[in-house]
Amino acid sequence: MKLVGLCGLLGVAFTGLLHLSSATGEAPPYTFTKIADTREGNYLAFSPTPSIDDTGRVLFVADLAGGGQGIFVGDGVSLNRIADTSGDFEEFGRSPAMSRNGNLAFFTTLDSGEMGYFRGPNPARDLIYGSHLFSNFGDIVVNNQGTVVFKAKKLKGFKKNRQIFLGNGGKPREIPQSAHSQAGFPSINNLGQVAFSIGDRVFVSNGRTTTIIAETQDPMFLFYRPVINDKGMVIVQTASEGWAKRIEKRIVAIDGERMTTLVSTDGHFREFFSAHAVNNEGQIVFSAILDTGEEGLFTGPFPVTDKVIMRGDELFGARITDELGISNQSLNDAGQVAFFARHEDGTQGIYRADPRTL
Repeated sequence: MKLVGLCGLLGVAFTGLLHLSSATGEAPPYTFTKIADTREGNYLAFSPTPSIDDTGRVLFVADLAGGGQGIFVGDGVSLNRIADTSGDFEEFGRSPAMSRNGNLAFFTTLDSGEMGYFRGPNPARDLIYGSHLFSNFGDIVVNNQGTVVFKAKKLKGFKKNRQIFLGNGGKPREIPQSAHSQAGFPSINNLGQVAFSIGDRVFVSNGRTTTIIAETQDPMFLFYRPVINDKGMVIVQTASEGWAKRIEKRIVAIDGERMTTLVSTDGHFREFFSAHAVNNEGQIVFSAILDTGEEGLFTGPFPVTDKVIMRGDELFGARITDELGISNQSLNDAGQVAFFARHEDGTQGIYRADPRTL
């Protein structure tokens, strides 16, 4: 593997940077807050990819019991409807985004057939970018300045490849080197730095220049779904072919001149799902399946001490059966985790895990 601007090796652990529990220490316990569930009778189902801001408010999409969909923000005490399909909006697709200070962005289709990214319920006032400029829309993320980053195809001009764009409602800026069929889900921090990957490379861009921060010459080594915090640390998953052609996966941190493996399928884990998140304290959360077949949300390499919650745990009177869901924006700077869970009684909900130290 060739590392650009990196001197650390995969497999070397950080010391003092990421707040991971030790093998013998006790994990910080969590209490749990219900944001919304289907037992209330108002909701039929939820999108499994909630976002959270630094005050603990959780953003999610719900299918409504009376028909249609809505986007909501709740903190466990109050619940506010941001937008719904009773007016101009026809449906909400993909994951809604919320910044650490509560800025919103979501994708929707209008009754007129137009589609695009919006900040709120008024199509005329709250449109950020729409189908008069783009097609093939992807997921969107937003930072504290209201700047959004997304993947789409530009309708006009010579470049008609699907690529990553940056903007705040004005003229969108094309991210250099992002016009590639393998360009994945992007991330943006509050400094306006955009992280993205293309197969065997990881990039960081300010919208004008793009820098490769890691790459490999191994055709069987892939990076995907990087997320970046305000300190410029990038968390990204990797997949490579190991012994006996076994696919080995890792979650690694790229920080300055270091690339470090945080967790891997060489240890207690069998599989990582696509979503993981990092906050500005260097804490991470990810969803994984253990070698035992158990599924859960974790903050580090030790399943017992670094567990947030697992399938089989009881939550608000019902056991979790499967599909614990998070997004790349499910962890805030207080260490709170927003997640989706499905229960054995057929109900499902959106919840928040709160470190007991709060």
